[in-house]
Amino acid sequence: MVFRSALLVVLLASIVTVNSSPTKQCQTVCTVDEQCCEPGGCYLNICTSCRIVGQTCQRDSHCCAAGGCYVNKCMSCRTVGMTCQDHSQCCGNVCGALGRCA
Repeated sequence: MVFRSALLVVLLASIVTVNSSPTKQCQTVCTVDEQCCEPGGCYLNICTSCRIVGQTCQRDSHCCAAGGCYVNKCMSCRTVGMTCQDHSQCCGNVCGALGRCA
């Protein structure tokens, strides 16, 4: 009986520790990006490290390729005239002063 009581105390303490932990709990199966620790977020209900060219995205960090996320699709690179934030996003490696690939 003492053993069962001690086991119950340990079990309850571990539940409290897990539920009160300030760190994010990483998951494999997901429904939203916030459940994942990987930068690719949640894609088709699985946490992914990054999404390949052509897959849907909401932000650049979802994508493996330098082109990032453009109109909700991962791109290998952005062509002339597309908006950009960094030279690495553009196929010609030039993000102009107006925020467009040159």
